[in-house]
Amino acid sequence: MRRCMRRWYLSHYRQLKPRSDRLSESSTTGNLVHEPLAQWYNNSQDPLATLVYESETMILEQENLMVEGLGENAVSMIDQNITTVKNSAAFAKIILEGYLEWLEEEGADSFLTLIEAETELTVLMPIENFSEPVSLLAKLDARFLDQRSNANRFMDHKVVQNFSDREKWAQKDPQFLFYGLVEYLTSTITNPGEPEMWTDGGILNMLRKVKRTASATPPFYKRKDVRHSLIELQNYFIRLSGEITRILQTTEMLDKGVDHHLACPPSPTRDCDWDCKFFTLCDFMDDGSDSEGYVEASYEESNPLERYASVPGLRSV
Repeated sequence: MRRCMRRWYLSHYRQLKPRSDRLSESSTTGNLVHEPLAQWYNNSQDPLATLVYESETMILEQENLMVEGLGENAVSMIDQNITTVKNSAAFAKIILEGYLEWLEEEGADSFLTLIEAETELTVLMPIENFSEPVSLLAKLDARFLDQRSNANRFMDHKVVQNFSDREKWAQKDPQFLFYGLVEYLTSTITNPGEPEMWTDGGILNMLRKVKRTASATPPFYKRKDVRHSLIELQNYFIRLSGEITRILQTTEMLDKGVDHHLACPPSPTRDCDWDCKFFTLCDFMDDGSDSEGYVEASYEESNPLERYASVPGLRSV
């Protein structure tokens, strides 16, 4: 909701997603790197074999969208998506091959003992003045025990164009603040008084999106420790509490029939055309067009918490 209340309204309250969507090479490459790394860390499964399986599955999903009577624009988009998957898979292969070589040469994981990759952490928000119980959910790329400090560390994989931009942003990144808070609450609430469960922040695991040709300049892989003090986590907890309160209050307003223009107005920026899947719909909702007809034709319902499917009893707020 912090980015745009209307986008939250459409994606979480109404649970809409496009029936078909143009794939981004950047996000597709990231996805094709993440899953092989998860299988590598969890099961020692060959990342390149996982990459082949994942990319072939994505291509098959696109080919299955090719049905009789499909419009020319839709066919063109599917063809472009298939090309995007193939290009992204070629890039991901280069990144993964180099990453395995880097791990062996640098021993970057030598002091880390894997707890689990793709770890789901769930902890009840320790606050009583919400209108209903609220759980915090985090899905960590990997979670380790740091043998040097006997502390839990989480790791987040990022495919990046360069290191400096991500490094400058890391300490302020809400994702790392959220993961750090959930780790801290898990250690203090779920396992009180157990010193072996203390947490010591995250590790930003950066993999450069570069073909590593002879003219390319290393390094291609880099890690950055991201730690937040207790004061930083406490202040983030206050911010998060306010955001949750606004979500619950807005949900209650919508449930009572308050017009969404009042309850959750849009926050447009110049990035909306590439950053939001509701760009065209957003205009229709304000200019008197048949926005609901467009929703029926172009969107379908989808649970935004699908990636947390293993956690029982969830509903989106």
